[in-house]
Amino acid sequence: MRANIANNTIEMTKAEAKAAGKITSEKFKELKAYKEAYPGFEVVIVAASRRKSAYSGLTYEYMEAYIEKHDENKTIMIEFNKLRAIVSDEDKKNLGGMSETLKAASYGEIREWFLNTFVEIKEFHEKHNKEVEEILKSKKKKAA
Repeated sequence: MRANIANNTIEMTKAEAKAAGKITSEKFKELKAYKEAYPGFEVVIVAASRRKSAYSGLTYEYMEAYIEKHDENKTIMIEFNKLRAIVSDEDKKNLGGMSETLKAASYGEIREWFLNTFVEIKEFHEKHNKEVEEILKSKKKKAA
């Protein structure tokens, strides 16, 4: 929630508005404080800002190719396939059709496992994102 002085509005997300609908909630108290501080301002609902993934392009296909290149004894690929609920042909025969009922981990869980397994990928992305942020900050300072 924030006050937009330029537009004379109090901006809040749909989730904040829903929470502020309960009189005993913290969001209600926050909205009340904003309305008292800015009595002529109109309350508007704005879209929640979406965080861009720092790991865009980190697909299952990329992870699989990276694992194939860096997994000498194939144990990491076995874990990866278990997380994705990918069963070998031999296991499918042994399970007798039950392999379709296996539950896969979510993409987020698999991504976290991958980044913890291959720390160099995580470090590379963090370093790159920091460098991009610094470049953008320096451009803003020069423009000002």
